[in-house]
Amino acid sequence: MIVRRLLPALLALSLHPPGGWSKTSAPSIPAQRLTREIRHLADEQRQAETELARAEKQIARLNHRLGELEQERHRLQRRQRQLHRELETLHQKLRDRRRRLAAQIRAAYLLQRHGGLPLLFSDRSPGEIQRLLVYYRHLTQAQATGLRQLQTQLRRLQTLEARNRRLLARLETLAGERRETLAALKRQQQARRQALTALQRQLADRRARLRKLKADQNRLQHLVRSVSRTAEASAPKTDFLHRKGKLPWPVAGRLAVRFGARRGSGRWEGVILKAPSGTPVKAVHAGKVIFAGWMPGYGNLLIIRHDHGFLTLYGFTRELYKQAGDRVEAGETIATVGNSGGRTRPGLYFSIRRGSRPVDPERWCHGARHGRRG
Repeated sequence: MIVRRLLPALLALSLHPPGGWSKTSAPSIPAQRLTREIRHLADEQRQAETELARAEKQIARLNHRLGELEQERHRLQRRQRQLHRELETLHQKLRDRRRRLAAQIRAAYLLQRHGGLPLLFSDRSPGEIQRLLVYYRHLTQAQATGLRQLQTQLRRLQTLEARNRRLLARLETLAGERRETLAALKRQQQARRQALTALQRQLADRRARLRKLKADQNRLQHLVRSVSRTAEASAPKTDFLHRKGKLPWPVAGRLAVRFGARRGSGRWEGVILKAPSGTPVKAVHAGKVIFAGWMPGYGNLLIIRHDHGFLTLYGFTRELYKQAGDRVEAGETIATVGNSGGRTRPGLYFSIRRGSRPVDPERWCHGARHGRRG
């Protein structure tokens, strides 16, 4: 009873359900293909981790450079404020100098206009008057010289301020470019992290599927050996082995797919015979039915155990006329052709196995059934 319940699920993993004739079924992925996918995903994961590390280093360098630019910007801003204060001070000094110089120039002008009469009619001595005139002249010259110096200093500070503004503007531009680059790198970093997470999930999924597949295959091999020992003793001794090349085909139909034809990443492990729906399906040799029921990818499936460890499988059928445990004779009708299992056209999936190893039905059945190799 346990064998009968476990057999459908385990055979689905071992026999790789056919999917090339109709795309509606999803066959199990072989262990070799899963192993290749795991290696490929592991390589992609290593590459993604390398790219992520590279991006994070670039981000760290850019963050450091942005910090330096920010410090430089603050320094230039402080320098700009200092220059602005110095300019304001110079402007005030320049205005004061200009006012004093203007007052002195007016006084000198009035003095010269009246020929120095105000001083002559004052109570000052001639020597004192002469000294005052010389003093006014020197004072005016000194004020003019100071004014020129202030104007020179003002122009220099204005030049420095303009240069500082240009540097600050350039710095702002560089910082903006760095921020844009940093934002782009962070987006790339996020995308790489998401891709890496997806790869890690895929890798974990593939590894879990591989472990499950190997465990299921091990259970199936153990089950097949157990079934072989049990059924071998009870199977009719009609010598299946010596019927090689002489067995009849289970249905009179043309080969739609031949043994070994390409099927996606694998190959067919049986043949597909095209025949009208409802055509009787006959047992190719006497034996005992060990499974009769629904199997994903095969639809209604019947498996007969023969002597010497041989199995014959009949899938896609419309109706099954036998049950597990029934004995059948060669040529006895066991089912009818159908399109179960999600097929789009009627036909019969037929496979011969010696233990768990599939063999080519064309080498065992007589009479050509021409079809494509795939």
